[in-house]
Amino acid sequence: MKKYIKFTIYVSFVAVILLVGKSANASFVYTRTPSGNGNIASPITVRVQGVFGLDFCDSSDSGYRIAFLNYRNGSEDSSITLDHTSEEAVDDTFQVSLAPDTYRWARIFCSPSSYFFVEGNPQGTVNIFTIVGAPVIVTGSPLSNGSVGNFYSTTLEAASSVGPYTWSKIGGDLPDGLSVNSTGIISGTPTTTGTFNFTVQVQDSVSQVVSKSFNLSIFPASTTGFIYTRTPLGSGNIASPITVRVQGVFGLDFCNSTSTEYFLSFLNTRNGSEDHSASFVHSQGDIVDDTFQVSLVSDTYRWNRIFCVGRNNVGGFFESYFFVEGNPQGTVNIFTITNPPSIVTDSLPSTIVGAHYARTLLANTGTPPYIWSVVSGSLPVGLSLSSTGEISGTPTTAGNSSFTVQVTDASSQTATKGLSIAVNPAPSTVFLTHSSSVAIDNSTAVGEICDIDTTNSNLLVR
Repeated sequence: MKKYIKFTIYVSFVAVILLVGKSANASFVYTRTPSGNGNIASPITVRVQGVFGLDFCDSSDSGYRIAFLNYRNGSEDSSITLDHTSEEAVDDTFQVSLAPDTYRWARIFCSPSSYFFVEGNPQGTVNIFTIVGAPVIVTGSPLSNGSVGNFYSTTLEAASSVGPYTWSKIGGDLPDGLSVNSTGIISGTPTTTGTFNFTVQVQDSVSQVVSKSFNLSIFPASTTGFIYTRTPLGSGNIASPITVRVQGVFGLDFCNSTSTEYFLSFLNTRNGSEDHSASFVHSQGDIVDDTFQVSLVSDTYRWNRIFCVGRNNVGGFFESYFFVEGNPQGTVNIFTITNPPSIVTDSLPSTIVGAHYARTLLANTGTPPYIWSVVSGSLPVGLSLSSTGEISGTPTTAGNSSFTVQVTDASSQTATKGLSIAVNPAPSTVFLTHSSSVAIDNSTAVGEICDIDTTNSNLLVR
């Protein structure tokens, strides 16, 4: 009977990737700083140690470089080539600048053509590290203005890197009463006026730092705040020009720390564009009390906003705005500008002394009701003008009277016109007795009272 002996053979295998016949032996040392496979900053520092042509590369090679496979386009970003001779003891420390990206492998190329991997794998399926960009401080200077005795707070912002960010002041002076914390908030209650210059630094999560200088102005406390007043008031029909008054500390109560001027802008409904006032130039911290007129055409207006404009040192400009009437959707009518009234009565008929007179003046356009008045000259004695435009009465004196009338509409817009009324003398009167007989148009009037026009020799029966 056969006997079987059962035994197990243990075999150890070492997986070695051999590409183009190249690898590194145990005496080869590759070190990268910073280490780790997460977010790191560029440049990275590489140290390569070993005997060239023995521990790494081949005796026929003349140098080496290190290449990193990027993710953005699948190409490799390389270091410079370091030249060496066979059996030379190598201890190279050098930096490699890499663009922000995720990298999949690192391999050493031995000149002229062989290579071996020092990080990652040939399939590029492992992220060996990610280079993050340096932070950029995006907050502009100057910072928003503050005032003595009023709490101030603004937040500095950074981008283009990986947070959290750590902030600090590294130079200059903040206004008394203010400080900056590690999250980038500048806050406090300022106690002193002036313009202050200081420098802050931000550090990202991979210890990259960048700094920026700022200035911040502290003004005296405002006594009014921002005040906007329009005359005439109301949301109905009004006349042009309108009068506007703007009050406050420029750059504090209204507009911002980069503004140098402002103007008003009114949204019309005729074509959806905006009609502007003139611009008013001010320095930061000016106590503003501007009163000015704005001429607007006949139309309904939907909003009024103040544009704050700043000029930069290369001829460009930047602006901001805020609404003082209406809303951003333009759904509210803030007022309607109407045309002024027009007097359409061009002349008035003459009359005679003692005869009752009545004529009504007429106007159009504008906004009724109209109010009439005599603003110069005088009406004939015995006549008067009512507020509704009626000239009436019984003239008592012959002559030609010249005068100017004015009509005022409901929007307080006015129009004037010069007019005149001629009053002729009253004709002569003859009394006939019962025995008097006068032929009139082949008829006889007996005992009638007749008017005799002595000028034209006419007899008129009254």
